[in-house]
Amino acid sequence: MKLCAIRTGIVKTGENLVVLILESLKRQNQQLEDGDLLALASKIVAYTEGRVTKLCNVKPSARAITVCRFLSSLGVV
Repeated sequence: MKLCAIRTGIVKTGENLVVLILESLKRQNQQLEDGDLLALASKIVAYTEGRVTKLCNVKPSARAITVCRFLSSLGVV
């Protein structure tokens, strides 16, 4: 078994993930063969699907704030 990293460069929101991977493989003179396993980080999938947001746009719920305070009091956070 051999593990190979595929370097994609910067991934933009809405990019076609399949095209991105195939072009990256071609640039690196690699190709997928029958039986190969392709593992992707969830982050690259989220970017290409447009499921990202800026942290400043996230507002924690009252429950999240309560849980955070509780965990902070225990020294967990």
